[in-house]
Amino acid sequence: MMKMRFVRFPDDFEFMPGAFTKVPPKLIASPFHHYASLLAQTWPKEWQYLEIKLGEEVLYLALSGWEVYEEPIHSPSSKSNALYHAKVEIEGFGFLLGSLMPYSHTSSHWHEKRREFYYLIAGQAEIGLEPERPNLDIPGKSQTIVKVAKGPEGFHPVITQEQPSLLIVQMEGGLDRSDHHYL
Repeated sequence: MMKMRFVRFPDDFEFMPGAFTKVPPKLIASPFHHYASLLAQTWPKEWQYLEIKLGEEVLYLALSGWEVYEEPIHSPSSKSNALYHAKVEIEGFGFLLGSLMPYSHTSSHWHEKRREFYYLIAGQAEIGLEPERPNLDIPGKSQTIVKVAKGPEGFHPVITQEQPSLLIVQMEGGLDRSDHHYL
């Protein structure tokens, strides 16, 4: 069974880089349909409703401040299995909501100038930093946040095993991939 629980982003996470003068993007994830659906119906201009199938289970999301894709978008890297469901750019940061199915991975890449931060919303994953491989295994807890170092020593595929994962990636400098260097 996949690890799912009620998660609020950014409220449940102790670390979030950026001093935002605007309201940061918000996300509420629930294993129960009625909560996310009710929130989206109550404030239809502020919140969008999204269902994401992760393996055999469905996670129900309410999102505010995000651009939600009609259909998930495949990663631009041919070496990645990631699907992206929503994005937002705010005050020099880009946020992507992405999923990985069991036994899959993102591309192995690194950055010269930027850092990335990962927030686990549901499931389980690990960041392929060598020699350690930080596990992301408790959705909505501060220990699910991994700050990736700059430079070639910081190459970092996200890898899943038995469980799928739903993650938010926060990127310094926005969403363009000009500072992605692939292995």
